[in-house]
This record gives sequence, C-alpha cells and structure tokens, in this order.
Amino acid sequence: MTDPRLTRELHPVLRRVRKVRWLKSLALGWLTLAALGGLLLWLPPGWPAGALFVAAGLLIAIGVVASAWPRSSDRAVAARLIEEQYPDLDTRLLTAFQQQPDLETGRYHFLQREVVSDVLVHARRRNWSEAVPGSRLMALRAANLFSVLLALLTGILLFSEGRTRNAEAVAGADPAAAGATAGYDVEVEPGNTEIERGTSLLVLARFAGNLPADVELVATDQSGTVQRVPLSKSLDLSDPLFGGRLPEVASDLTYHVEFDGERSDEFRVATFEYPRLVQADAQIRQPTYTGLPDKSYKDVRRVSLVEGSELTLTFHLNKPVAQASLIGESGSVIPLEVREDGVVSDRMATFRPDESDAYRLVLVDGDGRENRDPPEITVDVVPNRAPELTATFPGKDMKVTPLQELVLQATAWDDFGLKEYGLVLQTPSGSEQLLVLGSEAEPDETVDFDHLMPLEDINAEPNDLIAYYFYADDIGPSGDVRRTYSDMYFAEVRHFDEIYRQAPSQQSQQSQSSSGNPAQQLVQLQRQVVTATWNTLRKFPADPGEDKQGTFAEDLETLTDSETTALELTQQYLQTLDDLIARQFANEAAQQMIVALEQYRLSHDSRSVPPLSDAMVAARAALAALLKLQAREHLVMNAQSSSQSSSSQSQRQLDQQLKQLELQNDRNRYETERQAQQESENREQLQVLNRLRELARRQEDLNQKIQELENALRKAETEEEKRELERQLKRLQEEQQEMLRDVDELRERMNRDENRMQMADARRQLEETRENVLQTSEHLREQQVSRALASGTRAQRELQELRDDIRKETANEFAEAMSDLREEARELADRQEEIGKQLQGTQEKGRPSLRETSGNSELAEQLNEQKERLNSLLSEMRDIVEQSEESEPLLSRRLYETIRESRGDRPVESLEMASELLRRGFPDEGRQAEQVARGAIERIRDGVEQAADSVLGDELESLQRAKDELATLTQSIEQELSRSDPDFRPQPARTNQQRQQEGQQRGDQQGQQRGDQQGQQRGDQQ
Repeated sequence: MTDPRLTRELHPVLRRVRKVRWLKSLALGWLTLAALGGLLLWLPPGWPAGALFVAAGLLIAIGVVASAWPRSSDRAVAARLIEEQYPDLDTRLLTAFQQQPDLETGRYHFLQREVVSDVLVHARRRNWSEAVPGSRLMALRAANLFSVLLALLTGILLFSEGRTRNAEAVAGADPAAAGATAGYDVEVEPGNTEIERGTSLLVLARFAGNLPADVELVATDQSGTVQRVPLSKSLDLSDPLFGGRLPEVASDLTYHVEFDGERSDEFRVATFEYPRLVQADAQIRQPTYTGLPDKSYKDVRRVSLVEGSELTLTFHLNKPVAQASLIGESGSVIPLEVREDGVVSDRMATFRPDESDAYRLVLVDGDGRENRDPPEITVDVVPNRAPELTATFPGKDMKVTPLQELVLQATAWDDFGLKEYGLVLQTPSGSEQLLVLGSEAEPDETVDFDHLMPLEDINAEPNDLIAYYFYADDIGPSGDVRRTYSDMYFAEVRHFDEIYRQAPSQQSQQSQSSSGNPAQQLVQLQRQVVTATWNTLRKFPADPGEDKQGTFAEDLETLTDSETTALELTQQYLQTLDDLIARQFANEAAQQMIVALEQYRLSHDSRSVPPLSDAMVAARAALAALLKLQAREHLVMNAQSSSQSSSSQSQRQLDQQLKQLELQNDRNRYETERQAQQESENREQLQVLNRLRELARRQEDLNQKIQELENALRKAETEEEKRELERQLKRLQEEQQEMLRDVDELRERMNRDENRMQMADARRQLEETRENVLQTSEHLREQQVSRALASGTRAQRELQELRDDIRKETANEFAEAMSDLREEARELADRQEEIGKQLQGTQEKGRPSLRETSGNSELAEQLNEQKERLNSLLSEMRDIVEQSEESEPLLSRRLYETIRESRGDRPVESLEMASELLRRGFPDEGRQAEQVARGAIERIRDGVEQAADSVLGDELESLQRAKDELATLTQSIEQELSRSDPDFRPQPARTNQQRQQEGQQRGDQQGQQRGDQQGQQRGDQQ
C-alpha cells in the first residue's frame, strides 16, 4: 500500500496523464465517427443509415471509454515522467512507490519512511505538474474540438438526407400509406405483480407490427399521485421493445402504458415487506447478590450481563409475524411471544442465560416469508468473579524470632463488593485463629488491610512453624457467601541468637560438595508438598463435580507421589542418623507423612475434599518435625569434629537423590507471570485507547455531515432536493446506529474479566456516553437534525474526555524511559563539552610537543567512547519512536524529527573523523570536526528534552483547546435550539469530578439500602 501523502503529491500529474489519454482517445473516436458517417452517405435509399450511425457511435464510445479508462500502470507512467523531468530524483520516486508496509503492524520501517520523506520534500520544492506541459493539453483540446465539429456536421447531413430519401421511397411505393395510421398490438410486462416495498419496478412494452414514436408509463398510487415516466426504445433493431423504471414503489399502485393517443390495459402492483427488526431493547434484572439496580438499554445488538441475571429482550418489528424465535450458535432455541400489552408487531422473551451465546433472530410472516439476513444478538454472560486477594507484605516465607512483631498486609477487590475479609493464623499447636479485619467493601473498591501479629502473644518458641493466609468473602452466584483464600505463607521461628563458626577445611569441602545438609532439602521438599495441598484445597473448596473429577484425581496422584518420595527419602535419612533426638524428629515426620498418604489415598478413592483437609494437617505436622530435625542436625554438625567419617555411602546417595529432586524456585516464574499480566493490561489499555480515538473521530465526522445536511435542508427548495437530502439523512442514521453498535462492543470489552477491575470507572462513563449516541440516532430517525447535532456533539466531547482519561493512565508508560534517555543525552553533551574544553586548552599551549601528542591520543579514545555512547543513544531513540507511534504520537514524531535532523549533521562521522585526526597528529582539523559533533549532540539533547516534555504537556494543552472549542459549539447549538424550540431544555455537561461524585453517591445509596435490608433481616431473624 503506497503512502497516502505520496499519492496526493502524485495526483496532479496522474490526472494530467489520464487527461492526455482521454483527449487522444476522444479525438480519434470523433474522427472515426465522422469518417464512418461520410461512408454511410453513399448508401442507397432504404438502408437504415441513421441507425447504423448511432450504433457505430455507441461502439466507438465504448472503445473510447475502454481505452481511456484509468489503469493501474498510470502511477508508474506518471512517476517515470517526473523522473525524466527531474533527474535529480535519481529513481527515488519509483523506489518509494515500491515500498510496502509490514504485514503484521501495517506500518513502514524506519528506512522506508526516510525514502518517502525525501521524495515528499522534493515534491514541495518542485512543481511536478510540469512533467506534463499545459501546452500539450491545449493542443489536444483544440484537436478534439475540431473532431467534434466534423462528426456533428457529418451526422446532420446523414440524418437530413436519410429522412428525405425515406419519405420519397414511401411516397413512390404507396402514396396513400404516407398519411395512414394503423392499430397497435402491445404486450406489457410484468403485468399484475407484487414486489417488495421500497424497491424499483421495471416495465417493458413490446409491440408487434407498427411502432409508436413515443411511449410513456403512467403510474397512480393509492393517494392519487400520478407519475409519468417516458419509456426508451431498445437499441436492438430486431426487438421492438420499450422500457422504463419506477425508481421506488412505496405503496400499492396501478399503471398502464400510453402511446400515440392510445393506452394499454390497467395493471395492479401489490407491495409487501419482509419481516424486519426495527429496534431491539433489553432489560436486565440484576441478581440480588449484586445489590445493583436493574438496567435497560434501547436499540442494542450486544448485551452484557452478570451470571444469574434475568434478561428480557423486546423486539420491535415492522409488521406482525406468524413465528419468531432466537436460535443460538449452541443450538438452543428461544421462542418469542407477543408482548403482554398486546402490541402484535412486537415480540419478547424473558430468560436467564447460563453462558455467552450469539443468537440469530428468525422471523416468518403469515405468507411464509422469512427475514433476509437475520440480525445477530450477542449475549455476553460475565461470571461473578471471586475476590482478587493478594498478600502485599511480606508476601513470602520468613524466619522470625520469638519476640518479633510481624506486620502482615494484603489487598482485596471484588466486582460486587466484599462482605468480610481478614486473616487466618495457624499456631504451632495446630489450632487456627480467624481474625476479622474488615467488612462491607463497595463494588469495584480495592481494600488495603493489615495486621500486627506479636509472636510473643501466641507463645512462639524456636523451631516452631507458624502458617498464615488471608481470606475474603463475597456473595457467589448461588446467593451464598463464598470465601476465597490467598497463598499460604510460613514463618519459621528461629533462636534469638544464632552462632556461626568457621568449619574445618575438610568439613567445609564436604559441606560444599553436598550443597547443604539433607534435612534442609527435605524441609524444602515437604514445604512444597504442603503448599501444593493448600493450592488444591483452594481450587476445590467443595467436592468436585463430574466435569472436574479428572483434574482432581490428577492433582491427588501428584500429591501422593510427592509425599511418597519425601517419605522414602526421610526413611533413608533416618538410617544415617546417630543422634537419638534427631532420630525421634525424623520418626515423627515419617509417621505424619504416612498419615498424610493415607488421607491422600482416601480422598482419591472417595473423590471427596474432607480427607484432603486432614492430609493438610498431617503434612504440616511433618514439616514442623522436619524443621526441628534441621535445627537439631545443625547443632550436631557444629558439635562434630572435622574428622567426621566420610565413608557413609548411604548419606552420599541420599544427597544425590535430593539434588535430583530439588525443585527450582517459582518466584521468577511468578514474577514472569506478573510481568506478562502487566504487559497484557497495557496492551488492552492501548487497544481501548485506540478504539476510543477512532470512535471520537467517527462521531466528529458524523457531526460535520449532520451540520452540512442541516444547512442544505434549510436551503432546499424543490421536492426532489428534499427527497435526496432525506435519503442522505437515512444513511447518516444508519451510520450512527453502526456507531452505537461499536460503542456497545467497546463497553462489552471493558466488561471482560481482564479489564473489569481497572476499567470500572471508564465503563460507567461509556454507558453515559452511550445515551447521547442513542439520542443522536433517534433524533436522526425522527428527522430532528438540530437535536441530533447537539446530542452528537455531547457524545463526541464525552468520548474525547474518556479517551484523555485513559490516555493519562497510559501516559507514564514512556515517562521512565524518557527520563533515562534525557539523562543520557545530558551526560553525553556535558562530556562532549569537557572534551571540547580540553582540546581548546591544547590549542592555547602554543607549539606542539610529545606530551601534547600523547594527550591527543587520550582525547581520541574519549571521542571513540563518545561515538559508541551516541550510537547507543540513537538506537534507544529509534526503539522509543517505534514503540510510542500509536500511544504517544507527539513523542514519536518529535523524536523522529530529532533523529532525522541529526543525520544531516552527521555527528557520528564527525566524532570518528575528529578521533582519527587527533590520532594522526592534526589537532586543528580535529578541533573543527569536534565542534561540529558537539553542536549536533547539543541539538540532539535539546530535541530529547523537548520530546520528554511533550509526553503530557503540549498534547494535553491542544486537547484542552479542542474541548473548549467543542463546548463553545455545543453552547451555540443549544442556544439555537432554544430559540427554535421552546420545549427544548439544554442538558448540562458533567465534568469527570461530577461523574465521580455521582457514582460515589450512588454507591453510598446502594450501601445504605443493603445495610437497611440486612438490618431488617436480622430483626426478622430475632
């Protein structure tokens, strides 16, 4: 795809090239027609010379149009003409036209843009139109005029002489037949028929025998309005046929054909309509657990609702139908019933969708006609998400002292509000303490909560194991309280004082070779088993259904295999222990592992979750015993001498097996997942931002067309002009409806799981904007152009404000990168200034010396380093240009201009030249080259600083000016509407702060209502 700017610059030359070909073909065609007419003058009387002349003229016209028709090769011809006219282009224009954008991104690469930019600069400096001189066009016009006059003269002579010859021949053959008239035998098609209302009607009149001179179609509709349409004769001389067309048949009518004072029989045309959807409205009854008010939407094609909602779809049809149903892609069929208020042309259905689906609306009228292109109604069922619960601090396992006060922090969020949230603490004794830290959070509210846990209060002792996790409650789809847990974290209680001694060299080597004692590695393995068990319990809070039996069984098999391996390794390690206390801890851990294995197998066989909870308790007890074993083993190893026996083959085998089973830390994987999630959120925000930018631009274009149409309607005088403007108004209404569909699609995208949390406020603002888009469509349907312009302007302003809000959220994406880039540019410029001062100092010393030569070599190395840093800086600038092209166009453009201007200064080449000159002993020339490079680097620094300042500054100012202009335009339109329509009341524009206040007030009201309901329920229970 050629760059549009290049196409615009080439358009004048392309137009002249095509005009030259057109004038040549036209002149040749007229000359050919004139020559053929001269030959037809020699035909004997009785030959249809005039008809042959007309037929030849039509054939020649077709040939002229075919030869002069625009071709795809015209651009190449125009480009070659320009290259011939301006040789300094050096085939760059042809090269620019051959460039194609990237198939994935749809954009040009950096070098491609450079070639196009050079050609565009040349086009602005030179007049490319001179590639086709105007004198050549004038000569062709003169030749064309001469050919036209010659062909017209030949045609006049041919028709005048042919009429005289035919009259003489008829008079000579039968003088009485010249003035005689005869009856006509006519057949009219299609006769009595029926057609779809609003379509055109083609009428054909075929005569047998004599042909009339003029034939006219006369049609009369039900209101008595008469239309007369002249019928044209067919060019086929062997088929005496006349035809004409009624452009639009809006109602039943009768018609006949008139010719030479006679008329045909009367025929009737009946009109019908296919069943068609006029408008679809949706009413959503929210589930009680959401606490949200019911919603209703007009003119929808996409509906997004929460699972458990009751959906009522009302379809306004153009006429009553015999059958109506919704057919989903999944095969489900939902019959539509007549509305309860008795409006027979409307159908409705009320149902509770369980899953997302796309339904086709199938309509059948009383005559068996089905609707063409059944519209699609998309129902998106949004699941009731479990609360988002994240442990923010410390967010990892820790080692603590018995006197430490542990600070635990977390955040929680839920789409429909939290009922309760807190902390669950598992003490060393095995009991659990549930600490409630808060309740009643609003929908889409992020709650931060923390707890200070003094370990002294729970009598923590060294080698104890403390586990904790957070929880959050919300209302699930069934209406019951649903509890969600965070990850489980462990706090190992260590001694308040730990003594570390340097081990002997032999023991140190043995310790290094074994990569840690086996007890520590067994602790790590058992900790992973406990964590995996906890994650399985979180995944399956209740007994799994049939669809999850397979996953539940696989998880239990994995847990069983892991615990079996841990038990075998523990038993092997037990054989290597000599210390009685250590053996006691190892035996205790093994016994608890056996209990855990029995519960794992019981849970697997019964496919139930309760035995898994018991397995969790046993596995945690095994972990606590292993921690005590680890501490005991640490003391024993410190007490042993450096002559410890190294002949324990079983010990080495155990170490080797533990090494093989050592699992990698998942922290990096989790970090990678968080980074991927953050990148996904950024991509979603950029896509929503681009979509909002497109919708705002489209609404602006529609508003301009509406304003132009309003002015044209005021100036329209004839009925034909008004009908044409009404057709244009209908097309604008269809475009506005398409705009409404796209707004609904964007609203549905904001309501997806991955966007629902961070785009909650934007989604509410878009729902308010949808009302203005809907009002614009309805006003256009009712032909209230002024009101449509007012509501459309409000919609445009709100779309732009919403786009600005989201853009502010994504504006910091390049803030850190630009800050680093600016610092690098400043350091580069400062360093170059220091080098310049050193070179200036060597110049002031006077005569050169060996010391100066050595100093120049050092400066040459510094210049080389500056060259490498400059290349790195320019590379980073190119990366930011490509990355910010969509989201930050002003930043991308300014950085690109800085790079383009630096190419003209050639700073990299200047630094390289200065370094080489200094190295070879030419200090004066080196200083000159360094001054050139220094000036270019300073300009790069200034460009980077301006680009960094433009990330938020200049563009927001221009956007604010655009908002002020829109506000002024809206005010003028509303004033004009107030003068023309006394009932019109302008709708005040709401600021973002007012919208947030209104949302907060609604949230407070909803919270108060839920509080009153809960208070009443408690009173009823009491």
